[in-house]
Amino acid sequence: MALHCCRYLPDNIHAALAPEPHSPPMIDSPHAADQLLVFAHIPKTAGTSLLGVIRKNYPFWKREMLYGPKGEARRDAIAQGEMQLRNVNCVCCHHAQKILRRLSRPYRVFTLLRHPVELNISLYHYLMSNASAGEDGKTVVDSIGEQRWSLEDIYRNVAGKDPRPFNLGPFFNMQSKALCNVLRVANASETGHQAGHAALLANCQAQQPATPEQAARLAQQLLELWEQHGFVIGLTEAYEESVDLFARAFGWNKKPILHERVGNRPRGQQISDATKQLILESNQVDLALWELVASKFKRIQH
Repeated sequence: MALHCCRYLPDNIHAALAPEPHSPPMIDSPHAADQLLVFAHIPKTAGTSLLGVIRKNYPFWKREMLYGPKGEARRDAIAQGEMQLRNVNCVCCHHAQKILRRLSRPYRVFTLLRHPVELNISLYHYLMSNASAGEDGKTVVDSIGEQRWSLEDIYRNVAGKDPRPFNLGPFFNMQSKALCNVLRVANASETGHQAGHAALLANCQAQQPATPEQAARLAQQLLELWEQHGFVIGLTEAYEESVDLFARAFGWNKKPILHERVGNRPRGQQISDATKQLILESNQVDLALWELVASKFKRIQH
């Protein structure tokens, strides 16, 4: 499983992600025949269930599932310009930003978010019990195992610091950073991509976590930019409604609603209140973003 590993976000996302003149063109009709859909798969957000829906709507020769060692190798080859995506309508992978700048066709990105408490609990127990978590996951597991840390220990020891030297970035605003990575590439031209990338990462070096006010502002900017590009976002906690949303946006006719649970771990209510609070304090942007998206759905379990 690939993981998004940077915690910090710039103070002004609009400035850092200002569109370049040669940004990939977006299309007016969501059902245009030549559009390419990109599922930016954030780990532990019911993405495995959504892949089942995607498989029902696209035959194997019209989709690319870039998972596992071979799939990730193909993704990286696409990112390096060594392979091209031809005659497919939907591509699914972790770290979707790696392939976006190589796409020559109009594209739309979609993703799922999950409440940060549930996501980080699920992520921790998945990594600690799954030997096939991939190279990124193995690095995180090794770091946790070396310290013999519980989930609560991670936040007590790393909160307020840069988590990257600890190899624990996925536990800190992973979802917001995933969206930020996609938007950075979507707004950058081929010639300006590296400069924009460097500027954004420079803005992500701040050592202090965001205040609730800063988090709310960042989340609002992220969601506005996401929607300006015609990208679509759903929620794990509103999975059926999210599948309906994607189906309307992309013209899907088949909507199996099986919600597959991958892994076996405690639910949020089985975690101490102290641990929940530590997770929320260290994932304020993710929480604010989740709340904004949740407000768009009529039926949501908080």
